Amino acid sequence: MKAWVIVLAVLLFASAAALLVGPVSLEHEHAAWVVLQLRLPRLLLALSAGASLAACGMVMQSLLRNPLASPYTLGLGSASALGAALGLLILPVLPSRHGLLWLAVVPGLLLAYRFWSYGRLASSLTLIASLLGSYALWLQGLIEPTGLGALIGACTVALILEALDRSGQVPGDGLLLAGVAMGLSCGAGVMLLHYLVDQSTSASMLRWTMGSLAVVGADKALLMGGVLLASLPLFLVALPGLNHLQLGEAIAASRGVDVSRFRRDLLFFTALWTGLVVALVGPLGFIGILAPHGARLLCGEDQRRTGPLALLLGAALLAACDALGRGLLGNMELPVGVVTALLGGPCFLFLLLRRRR
Repeated sequence: MKAWVIVLAVLLFASAAALLVGPVSLEHEHAAWVVLQLRLPRLLLALSAGASLAACGMVMQSLLRNPLASPYTLGLGSASALGAALGLLILPVLPSRHGLLWLAVVPGLLLAYRFWSYGRLASSLTLIASLLGSYALWLQGLIEPTGLGALIGACTVALILEALDRSGQVPGDGLLLAGVAMGLSCGAGVMLLHYLVDQSTSASMLRWTMGSLAVVGADKALLMGGVLLASLPLFLVALPGLNHLQLGEAIAASRGVDVSRFRRDLLFFTALWTGLVVALVGPLGFIGILAPHGARLLCGEDQRRTGPLALLLGAALLAACDALGRGLLGNMELPVGVVTALLGGPCFLFLLLRRRR
C-alpha cells in the first residue's frame, strides 16, 4: 500500500507540473485554450506513452531475465530511427498524400506475415484490420512518413529476432546480443543517411531522434491512449507467465507455459507496441529501464504487483521529464528525449547501487 501511495503522489505531482509549467502564464487571456488544447493533450500523451514504454521494458527484462534489457537494447529504437529517416527521404518523392496510404500497407503486410502461423483466417483478419486502421488514420491526417517508417523498422527487426529465436540456435543472452548488433547496424545506417542528405533533412532527422510530445488538439493523445488500452489486457494476462519464466524455463514449462511460443508472441507484441509508441513520440530512452526497476524496488519481484505499479511510474516519469524540459530554461524548451537521457543515466546508477545494498 505504501508503494502505491508514493507512486500515485508522484504521478499527481508530475501531472500538475505538466499542466502548470510553460511560457504562458495561467493569468494570460488565452490560458484556458493553452491548457485544454496544448498542455492537457500533451499530458495525456506523456502518461500513455510513459506507461507503454514501462510495460515494454518490464516484459523485455522478464523475458530475457536481464535487468538491462529494454526494447531499445534489442535494436528497436535504432531500427525505428532508421525507418523514420527513410520515411523523411521518401516524403518528397510521394506523388500526393495518397502515397502515404499506400506506404501504410507495408506494416499490415508484415503483421499478416507474422500471424500466418496462426492460420490463414487470423492472417487475413490481421491484414484487414491493419488496412482499415491505416485508412481511418489517413482520413484523420494522422499518418506521417516518419511514424510509418519507425513502425516498419520496429516490425522488421522483431521478425528477424523472432526468426532467430525460432531457429533454436540463439539462447536468451544471444538474442539480446543479436538485438544489440542490429541496433548498431541500424545506427550506422542512420549516420550514413546523415552524411548523404542535405543539411535541412539531416536537422529534421536529428530533431526526430530527440523525441517530442508537442501536440495541438487531442487526436494524437487519444490515439496513444487507444494503443495503451488495447495492449493493456494482453500485458496483464502475461504477468503470471512472466512470473513462472523468472524461475527458469524448465519450471515454467512444468507449470503449463509453452515457453517458446510465449516468448515469441510476447517479443513481437512488445516490439509492435514499442514501434507504435516510437512512431507517435519518437525514441525516448531510459523510461523502459527505470520504471520497472523502481517498481521492483518498491514492491518486490512479483510481476502481478510490479506490473501495474511500473505502468504508473513510467507515466509519472515521462510527465515529469516533459514538465522539466519546458520549465528548466524559461522560454526555451528542451526536447523530452534529451531530458530522459540526461536524468536516466544517473538515476539508473542510483537504483543499481540501492538494489545492491
